[in-house]
Amino acid sequence: MGEAIAKEDKRITVNIKTAARLFDVKEQHLRMMCLLGKIPGAKRLGKYWFIPYEELEKTFMNKKEDGDGRK
Repeated sequence: MGEAIAKEDKRITVNIKTAARLFDVKEQHLRMMCLLGKIPGAKRLGKYWFIPYEELEKTFMNKKEDGDGRK
């Protein structure tokens, strides 16, 4: 897959691998969150997921502030 970051609907989206690295979480955890609909706006194209960066920030920054940031 070429670009890890893509612009879509004027929102920046990132793939699972990039999101996992940026937010220090496991790729499998992100995949499950996407499958369960826990990250709004996440879209699957073939076998790849693209997640709005803004939603990742909301999801994981809130958990770190709550003291629930897991590795």
